[in-house]
This record gives sequence, C-alpha cells and structure tokens, in this order.
Amino acid sequence: MIAKEKDAKHRPARWGASVRFPPKRILVPLDLTAESLAGWRQAQAVAGWFHADLEVLYVQPWVYSAMGLGVAEPYLSGKAVRQAVAELRRRLGPGVVINSSAGDVGDGIVAWAGEGYDLLVMATHGRTGLARAVAGSVAERAVSRSSIPVLVVRKKTSCVRSVLAPVSLEPDSWRGFLAAAHVAESLRARLTALHVVTSGTSGRARVGGLKRAADEWILRLPERIRRACEPNVELAFGSAPERICLAARGADLVVLTAHRRGLLSETVLGTTAERVIRHCGTAVLAIP
Repeated sequence: MIAKEKDAKHRPARWGASVRFPPKRILVPLDLTAESLAGWRQAQAVAGWFHADLEVLYVQPWVYSAMGLGVAEPYLSGKAVRQAVAELRRRLGPGVVINSSAGDVGDGIVAWAGEGYDLLVMATHGRTGLARAVAGSVAERAVSRSSIPVLVVRKKTSCVRSVLAPVSLEPDSWRGFLAAAHVAESLRARLTALHVVTSGTSGRARVGGLKRAADEWILRLPERIRRACEPNVELAFGSAPERICLAARGADLVVLTAHRRGLLSETVLGTTAERVIRHCGTAVLAIP
C-alpha cells in the first residue's frame, strides 16, 4: 500500500464540516474498466481547474476461499491487489500516488474519502434495471454515504461554462447552492438555480412566491459571485429527477445537495441525487 501524509497546507474555505473549496486533494477510485479509466482522465482535468493534487484508490473485493466456506482469503486478496496496482501503474504512468486495500468496494471508498481528501471523482458504469438491483451502483452508494463532495462523470468535460444548481428552497439546500455558486465563480461559468415544483396545479398557483424566494437566495450570495456568474432562476413542473436531467442537457455541470433518506426510499426509489446520477448525461457534483 502506498500512502501519502495528510496535507499540511492551508485549508480551503468551508461550508459546514465536510465541504472545503476549492479542493486541494482529490481521490479517484479506479478499477481496470474503460469507464473507470475515463474517470481518471476527467479527474486530471478537474485537478487542472483547481490546481489540486490527485491520488488513486484501488479497492479489491475480497477473494474467497475455494473451499466454498464463504471465508475471505487474505493472501489471495493481497495478491490480487498487487497485480491490479501494478497494472494501474502501467496504464497511468509513473509518479501517480496509488492507495490500495481489499474489502467491500463501497465501504473502502467512503472510509478512504474521510482521510483528509476534499473531493471524490468517480465514473459511473451506468447500471440500470436488474443489473443495478443486483450489483447496485458504487457511485450512488458513495454519494449517499460520503462525508465529502462526490463528482460523478460519464464523459470528459474539458471546460465548464454553465452550472445548474437544483434547489429545494429548504434551509438544508442552501449550502449546496452556495457551493454551486462558488464552483461557478471559480470556473467563470454562468449559474442557473432550478426549482422543480412537484405539486401540480396548486404548485403553479404559488409560482410568484417561489420565484421571489429563489431570487432572495441569489441576493444572499456575495456580490462578487453575483457579478462573476450572473445567476438566474428557472422554475419547472413535474418529477424533480426528470426535470433536472432535462435541464442538465443545457449545462456542463450539475451541483446539488445529496440529502439522506430513510432506508426504504433509498432501497426502492433512491434519493433525488442518486436518481439524477443514474440518468443524467452531464457531470454531477453532489454536496453532502
């Protein structure tokens, strides 16, 4: 295992206990799939945006005994880790810090993320239907459990000119909106706040009040941010994940707050953030 000492540099600005911006230390979980390695290329671009350091994490699922007793074999798992790390080093080139461990992939990523990193960058394999029900999505699990922001990508985005920030206008959504505004300011991108009204006709009757509430959020932003990213407000009606994914087609990056839900809703439906990640073709930055 190759580990790096915790960064002793000046820490970035914070919004709450887990969000530090701009990120200075980025963790990129990788396996040997093409989708995962595409995530590495995106992570390199992100590191360039923020002048951040990159580290790789490889988590080897436990290798179990051939006796069929359901017992993990540490020697076999360790051998698999060494082989995978060697192959990653060959593909990524020299000088890349590669951390490694064996165990549950989702648990391993979340545990490592808490060791002084500012951002997780992950590629999603885009599982749907039965494949997702059986195997789940490591990216979605990371979003629901990570203590730091998670950037989920499907394709490389070289330049961010527009940021979409879905907002619920509830108090716990403010931090995510503030983070989206800072991201937009840093990348010199235009910011759009999107509020989705899901209550049908009664919701439409409240459009004026909702628009004023969203405008008030924009006025709460520091003046320098308002000047830099020229924020505007959009309202939409219908299913929040569907409307967010539709609006995201005109944006380069979606920044949203990842709310925790009860066990049943997470298992059956998933949170709004997880459903957006599952279906959105645009990169999504989830703020815990």
